[in-house]
Amino acid sequence: MRLFSLFFFIGIAIHGICCLSASQYRIFALGSTEKGIVVAEIHLRRTEGEEFKAAWFGATYLKVYDREMTELSSSISDTLALFADS
Repeated sequence: MRLFSLFFFIGIAIHGICCLSASQYRIFALGSTEKGIVVAEIHLRRTEGEEFKAAWFGATYLKVYDREMTELSSSISDTLALFADS
């Protein structure tokens, strides 16, 4: 019974820590050029903010890919500071 209790509480502790870690990646096609496909990529990550509350941060990239989906160019177009998850 002690072993079960130990694993149970360790599982809860690990689950509580892992719940704050998440990420979201989105790709939106904007158009094409003679070089390839132009997309906006949004990368968001969730982490622990103030008072153990979830918060998000990330960046938006403007990228160009060729027909084989090889990245030809990339530039950061915007960044997102830490904001609370509501």
